[in-house]
Amino acid sequence: MDVVEYLSREIGERVAGSRQEKGAAEYIAAEMRNLGLSVGMQSFRFVGWKPVRLPSVQVVKPEKRKLESAVMLFSESTAPGGVAGRLSKAGTCHLVEGPFEWAKYSVTDQKGTAVAYVLGRPDGPAVPFPLVGMGRTWGRAPYVAIGQEDNERIAKWLDHGENVSVRLDVAGRLMPGLESRNVIGTIKGNTSSEEEVVLSAHYDSAYFCPGADDDASGIQATLSCAKALEKKILTRTVKVVAFGAEEYSMLGSQYYVETLKEQRLLSKVKGAVHIDMAGVGRSMYAESLPDFNKYLEKIVANSTLKDDLNIIYSDPHPSSDHWPFLKERVPAVMFSLWPYVHWHRPTDTHEKVERDTIEKISRIADLVVTNIAKPC
Repeated sequence: MDVVEYLSREIGERVAGSRQEKGAAEYIAAEMRNLGLSVGMQSFRFVGWKPVRLPSVQVVKPEKRKLESAVMLFSESTAPGGVAGRLSKAGTCHLVEGPFEWAKYSVTDQKGTAVAYVLGRPDGPAVPFPLVGMGRTWGRAPYVAIGQEDNERIAKWLDHGENVSVRLDVAGRLMPGLESRNVIGTIKGNTSSEEEVVLSAHYDSAYFCPGADDDASGIQATLSCAKALEKKILTRTVKVVAFGAEEYSMLGSQYYVETLKEQRLLSKVKGAVHIDMAGVGRSMYAESLPDFNKYLEKIVANSTLKDDLNIIYSDPHPSSDHWPFLKERVPAVMFSLWPYVHWHRPTDTHEKVERDTIEKISRIADLVVTNIAKPC
């Protein structure tokens, strides 16, 4: 059974801090050992969130309609039975600057008080997603997500001056003291072993999602790349990292980078290659800063891999585990295939993932990591 199938079918949903996430970490550690890597665990605690009642949004006016809805992690709870009020536009919620900027609607009661919020995804169905900043660490309130079709319907009603009234219900609770872990495998460098290159993917999943493409496919690509790297004699050490708690706004990679920074070891990291969603599609985004993208483009153009995938070099966003490295000025890139209609949904299952596509990304990652780690 391959890695994608085991993680997404045998283990399934792997929300950070859960028993399933821990089982996935232990499985990945065993796979790394089978490849001959020296393996360690870096555990960390965090405050999580768990849904208590699934969210619902019921339109009362201008017509009765139940909207497809999804949880927003760290949402406050409504009272049992929910809250009612009139919808109005409240701006844009910047969940991730650039790729995830969703329309925001307030639910206002008869006193004129905003008692809840609805976030409208502009480019797909309703999916679970963590609140960041507004709604999570300040301005906390009940939040529910809806998908593109309902978002467009509500926007049209409001643009035509309709009275849009809804009843919204959601409940969740904070979960202090949860534990996640980063699984770290080491391929020792030959002559400059104190310098490192990080190769990574995340292994946790979103709520209610088996996480085949996001990101069991990245784990499989990373392990496949590690298998190839382990056979080479490299100047620099390669750290192969499976990050936990990425779906909680990159907590695992943030912990990893911050720990290195505290220990004054971050300057030893000469590059980082992160793989997130490697199994479906033909266009691969290489997301990094312009100078590093030019370096990557030159490496790939001079190889036989340039025609394997349509590579799009783009600016970075704080959307996955490459970002904590970039924020500290470590050269880093994320390889990902996008869009994917089953992202963060129960339908992200193993049979949709294309193993040959994973191998293509693995070969590109191998090329880049090898160039940075420098063959002897």
